[in-house]
This record gives sequence, C-alpha cells and structure tokens, in this order.
Amino acid sequence: HMLFNRARIYEYMDKASVQNLINEHLEGKQNRRLFIWSLLNFEWWLRKYLT
Repeated sequence: HMLFNRARIYEYMDKASVQNLINEHLEGKQNRRLFIWSLLNFEWWLRKYLT
C-alpha cells in the first residue's frame, strides 16, 4: 500500500476508511485518483509544516 501505518493523515482521518477508498481504486471499482492525489498532498503538507 502506498500509505504506511506511520502516515500523519491518520491523525486526522479514519485509517480504515482511507484504505477502503484506496482499495476501491486499486481494484478498479472506482476512480479515486483525485482523492489519492489530495491525500498525498495533505501528507506532504503535514510533514512539511507540522513537524
């Protein structure tokens, strides 16, 4: 999985929900590319500005 257990986003979002949405994308059930892109940017922002 692209998001590891230590991801900072899980301090603000439910881990199981995020992983379910990512799995839907990986399995081809839903196109979640914009959601995943937003997660990556949020994670980057958290690491850059809130560490």
